[in-house]
Amino acid sequence: TIWIGGTGMERVKAVKRAMEKLVGVYSFDAARVCDVCRQTIWIEPEDRDESGGLRRVALCLEAIAKDSSVEVVAVKNAMHQSGPSLHTAGFRFVKVLLRIVCARARGLGVDGHV
Repeated sequence: TIWIGGTGMERVKAVKRAMEKLVGVYSFDAARVCDVCRQTIWIEPEDRDESGGLRRVALCLEAIAKDSSVEVVAVKNAMHQSGPSLHTAGFRFVKVLLRIVCARARGLGVDGHV
């Protein structure tokens, strides 16, 4: 089973954290604050094969890349099993930063946001 969170799973970056980034990292350039709206694509453990679910992750990424209403800006891979898990707390994930570039996003003026 592959599911996309939608019943309370979606999150918005906390205002406190966004302000910390804005002031401490981005010199008050609000356009550089990323990852404000978040969503999760979850692959159930029983559906993961010997690759640890990498094949299914690749299929999801391919589908995202083919969607003309989004532009993939960056991909961060934290699926590797080696190395310290200090920053991931043991979770393996792929983080995709994207822009919504459809007509509605353009109309709302948010098609440049990541």
